[in-house]
Amino acid sequence: MGCTLISIIFIFDSEDIWYLELMITLLRIPILMIGLLMSVLGSMGWSQSTAMEREEIIVESRISSGTDDAEEDPSGKMSLTSADLDLAFDSSGSESDQIVGLRFNGIDIPQGAVITNAHIQFQADEVHAGAVTLLIEGEANDSAVDFSDADSDISSRPRTTEAVSWSPLPWETEGEAGSLQQTPDIAPVVQEIVDRTGWSPGNSIVVIISGSGERTAEAFEGDEAGAPLLRVAYQVLPEDTPTVEMETETSDLQALEEQIQRLEAELAGSRVDTLSLEADVVTLTAENERFGMRLAEEQEALSQFRVQFVQEIGALAAENEGLEARLAEEQEALSQFRVQFVQEIGALAEENERLQTELAGSRLDNLLLQAELDAVPAEVETQEPDSVEVGEKVMQLEAEKAELQESLARVSEQLEQLEADLASIKESFGVAEVDTATLMAMKAIYTVRPGDSLFGIALDFYGDGSLWPDILAANGVSVEDTGLILPGTVLLIPR
Repeated sequence: MGCTLISIIFIFDSEDIWYLELMITLLRIPILMIGLLMSVLGSMGWSQSTAMEREEIIVESRISSGTDDAEEDPSGKMSLTSADLDLAFDSSGSESDQIVGLRFNGIDIPQGAVITNAHIQFQADEVHAGAVTLLIEGEANDSAVDFSDADSDISSRPRTTEAVSWSPLPWETEGEAGSLQQTPDIAPVVQEIVDRTGWSPGNSIVVIISGSGERTAEAFEGDEAGAPLLRVAYQVLPEDTPTVEMETETSDLQALEEQIQRLEAELAGSRVDTLSLEADVVTLTAENERFGMRLAEEQEALSQFRVQFVQEIGALAAENEGLEARLAEEQEALSQFRVQFVQEIGALAEENERLQTELAGSRLDNLLLQAELDAVPAEVETQEPDSVEVGEKVMQLEAEKAELQESLARVSEQLEQLEADLASIKESFGVAEVDTATLMAMKAIYTVRPGDSLFGIALDFYGDGSLWPDILAANGVSVEDTGLILPGTVLLIPR
């Protein structure tokens, strides 16, 4: 069997052997031997783990000056003094989507630290509920400088390759600074910056936000205590620790097993208290932890969104049912009103006919009474002045005269009331104003019904349908306007 070079690194913690990385560099070794070697190492109780318990450190930085938050409109014009930050639509200024830049200073994170979580906390300055789509990026710079009024001072800065999307839910309360005003985890963006070779603890980080929609947050100039706050959680990698290494040349499996046993005996009484890992293995492990946390957060956000979506659908369904019920009520009320209106129109038509009849009779009675009253003096004058009968007759006639005058007064009052009622009916039907003499000259007042024709009306009243032009003339309607004679029209029928 050929000569083989094997390099083995054993790593232990303070209580149990919990991690073993085996690197085998070989020129030629049977696959069966590799499998057997792994079995032997496994029987010794050595196991692998990708989880590491490390202390998590929190760093916070709030916007601390007017040159640390800025807005840039589509033309490149900068704004450093606004009291609020428009993410991203500016409804009170350029009326367009703009870019927002945020600079956080004194970020005390060592170069290469593992960022486990990072987010920006905003405070709502205005209430907005429309759809919003934002993109959060970082400035690819070891230590970003503050903003100036030079054109395009935000958009001209280099960006990180990492970016995070954000679609915030409605901001319904002014001054609120809760989970709704908090960005999703932007750890990948911060990680890319602190991994830069030129990064040093205490440097500054710039975050750039662009997109569409409208959410308005407090700026430093509007409320220093409510200015954007960056909160970062990170873990520091352990320092390199001693390792036990062995390089051996062997020509058979037995020699390999003997060297493994010697190595186990050598390390049995002196376990190493710290952990040493290859840098790339550590990085992959940390990223796995971070992605696991991000996945949990995304699942929680999705669950909350589903609950809210179901609630909103239920509210819309209830509102729709309420609107349908109100519509049915309004339609029923309208139908009842129409029936009542038709009934009232019919009653008014009947009342009009009755009043016309009474008016004609009252006028006739009035004329008869006036004739009798006029005849009284003539009768008195024909009597003999010295006769007793004449005196009694005079007294009787005067009594009748008084009675007739009272009757005439009553008839006049009735006549005035009838004329007032008739005027009211005219107004209700929209009949043109006509004088009493014209009404007295009329044969009747007729309300047009569905299916009526002028020829038929003339035939009913005169027995001659060809007299229908006389009806038009009495109502002031020309032959050309016969289309205006519709059901419900009140017509004066001349004698």
